[in-house]
Amino acid sequence: MRSKIYFFIPIRLPDRVVQGIDQVAAWQRADGGKYSVGASHWTLQTYVYLKEHGFTCESVEHLPDKGIILAHRDLLPDQLRPMPKQLLICLQADRPPHSHAQLSVVHNPCDPRIDMETVVYIPPWPQIGMFPRSENRRDVFENIAYFGWKHNLAAELQDPRWHKSLRSLGLRFQMVTESERDMWGDFSNIDSVIAVRSFSSGTYYNKPALKLFNAWHAGVPAILGVESAYRAERKSDLDYIEVRSIDEVVSALLLLRDNKSLREAMIYNGHERAKETQAKVIVSLWVNMLNIVAIPRYYKRLNDAD
Repeated sequence: MRSKIYFFIPIRLPDRVVQGIDQVAAWQRADGGKYSVGASHWTLQTYVYLKEHGFTCESVEHLPDKGIILAHRDLLPDQLRPMPKQLLICLQADRPPHSHAQLSVVHNPCDPRIDMETVVYIPPWPQIGMFPRSENRRDVFENIAYFGWKHNLAAELQDPRWHKSLRSLGLRFQMVTESERDMWGDFSNIDSVIAVRSFSSGTYYNKPALKLFNAWHAGVPAILGVESAYRAERKSDLDYIEVRSIDEVVSALLLLRDNKSLREAMIYNGHERAKETQAKVIVSLWVNMLNIVAIPRYYKRLNDAD
């Protein structure tokens, strides 16, 4: 008998939401994007993508007594211990590990705990409901953006004086932060993205390369800080421009502004690299993990419990 696989999402989902990933995107954008936080959206996206693929699984509002249960770390109390007929898979994201989960899924391939036995790397889903850069912008290069939580952007890049200095160079920088989460997928009017947490060195083993993946899918060059996940994905200088200071950010922007050929090469390269994180590719990673790792481990747990 096939094991039951559940995605624990403790909110009542509208019936239409689970009918397809496009419906998930529309729902997440509703009410200022309040449903786009990790605790619901990563879990829900995984469930819906797998359902669309034909993989047998269910979403539940309450933890079942038995089966393979996938849940976001934010939804798992620290003291929760799996019962004998439960296999708990923690969707850890950038959170601390759960002490009692039998498996954890992380988003950074450099996480030192990855061993394919208890910790597995699967890339994050690309931004659903994305609006790529408009082809009508052609050779325009003036709108630069940061998409994400405000506290994850270096303080130097939030300084109004820096924004003003960019305007003198014919560039406009906008921060699309948590108050505009429903706009995080809208790259239609954007010519480049910046994502730098800090100009001091850091590995950030818990952080994904999602902003890089999104830039590739959206068709915009990316200027990024020094992070392990970005470096793990880098195959050439066309993947993104790495910066270590505010001066290097300005230099990178001027390079892109004044070098149309470089912009075109980075955009083309990004489209090619984006194929590696298409939804169908990530679905196959999830299916393999569940079939090869999770299900055999669950049956072993059942046998040990008998």
